Amino acid sequence: MTMRLQNDSTELAPVAVLAMAIVSGLTVANVYFNQALLPTVADSFKLGIQQVGWIATLSKSG
Repeated sequence: MTMRLQNDSTELAPVAVLAMAIVSGLTVANVYFNQALLPTVADSFKLGIQQVGWIATLSKSG
């Protein structure tokens, strides 16, 4: 005697995949975008690049 299980679909809708891809891309961009702004921040606040480098370091550490 064999028992047959229902085949529940576990596939994601294309809209859900697209939404996750966009959110993932924005999350990664948010982490790395500040690096391009560091020289501007240093000039604005009259700080050295080493001092504003902590912005990138701390944003990546959590």
